[in-house]
This record gives sequence, C-alpha cells and structure tokens, in this order.
Amino acid sequence: LFHGRGGSVGRGGGPQYLATLSQPAGSVQGWMRVTVQGEVIDNFFGLPSIASHTMERYTTSVLKATLMPPKAPSGEWKEVMQRLSEISCDKYRDIVYNDPEFIEYFRSATPDFELKGLNLGSRPAKRKQGGIESLRAIPWMFA
Repeated sequence: LFHGRGGSVGRGGGPQYLATLSQPAGSVQGWMRVTVQGEVIDNFFGLPSIASHTMERYTTSVLKATLMPPKAPSGEWKEVMQRLSEISCDKYRDIVYNDPEFIEYFRSATPDFELKGLNLGSRPAKRKQGGIESLRAIPWMFA
C-alpha cells in the first residue's frame, strides 16, 4: 500500500492513523510505503521525540489494519457506491469540460489569477492558455 502525506486534506493531510485504518480490508498486509510532502516533513520528523511518536502511530495503525482489518462491504453497498461514483463523475465532467461558461466562472469566482503569480510548487502554476486542461493541480486545489 502506498500512502502519500501532505499538509492540506486535499494533498493527503489529516490524521494518519485514521487514514491507515480506513484502507480497504486486506490492502495493508503488514506494511505501508509512505511519502511525506516536504512542507510538512518537519512537523512529523523534526525532533527525535516527534519522529518517534510519528513512527509509533504508523506502526500501530499498520499492525491494527493488518491484524484486525475492517469488514468487507456488502455487494449491495458496492453497487450503490459504484453507481453514485459514475453519476457524480459524469456530472462533474459535464460541468467542467462541457459547460462553455465554466472556465469564465471559475476564473472570476476563485483566486486563480492571483495564484498563478505565486511561486508555488515545483512546476509552473499554469500551462498553455486554454480550458480546464491548462490548470495545474496546486492552484486548482487552492482555488
């Protein structure tokens, strides 16, 4: 299992212990590879006592998820969630990609323009001019 950690919830932040325990049954299996984003690595490993506590949380959650995995969801629940996923994904894509007014709305209702002027992340804040495909992930999340 790979688990990426970031500062904001949108980048994988939040309680690590609960995130591990929420993984599907059988996915942890005694180990987990973790990547901690640079902006928060000091929060989790900056001092020996903090690093020890962080490793204790990782170890405890991996052991618990392995030895006492959650009950697998029922077939009915999986079907409902699959349908909900399909409907919401279709609607999202319809709005974002097919509504000719979405980009204008997005750019006027969010700080997109201002965020492009900031030095965020390791890549440029924008690609070529254009529609939704021109947005980079970090400004999109912040907006």
